[in-house]
Amino acid sequence: LTDADGLAHVARATLDVTGGAARTVRLDLPDADGLRVVQLDLDMTGETVRRTYRLTVDRVPGLTRPARWHDVRPDTPDRHAAGCPGVKPPKRPGSAPGPVLCSDRAAPGTLLDAVLRGPDTALKYPTRNVRLGTDTVRDRPAAPALADRALLASGVVRLGDTVTLRTSGGGTARIEVVGRIDSVPGAERDRPRLL
Repeated sequence: LTDADGLAHVARATLDVTGGAARTVRLDLPDADGLRVVQLDLDMTGETVRRTYRLTVDRVPGLTRPARWHDVRPDTPDRHAAGCPGVKPPKRPGSAPGPVLCSDRAAPGTLLDAVLRGPDTALKYPTRNVRLGTDTVRDRPAAPALADRALLASGVVRLGDTVTLRTSGGGTARIEVVGRIDSVPGAERDRPRLL
């Protein structure tokens, strides 16, 4: 969630497997102006079989238009390999080790109405989570950052550059180098850093 000031908020809920019966879960959202749901993380730890899920997020106060959801992982999974209903095989088959967004349909008053497939439990170490987003990297503004002297001297970035950083957990962040700083306070001076 982000608010009008760009601050991030997190709201969590546990969804138990119900054997196909619909169940309503209330999600308490912070009281903030301009609140937008921009990402949903679904963790399917403990799944023992690959199932098909229907997830609907509706009755969202202030929702004026439906969102367009997509899987934000850089490696798009093969929906046919995942067993998504009605999906034809691609020209070049791929893999789908983790949960997969099969489809999402827009509906009035509904933030998300999706069909998902769970993780490939036949694998020894399947991916257990899926992250859905409403924006694309192209639409997302880069966060401003200051580069320290060591980073600028390395030649990896220059003032005005926009770069994508990758985290060890698989996430990414777009950063625009808007200024310089001698060193990051409290950090070693000989290691390149951003602030």
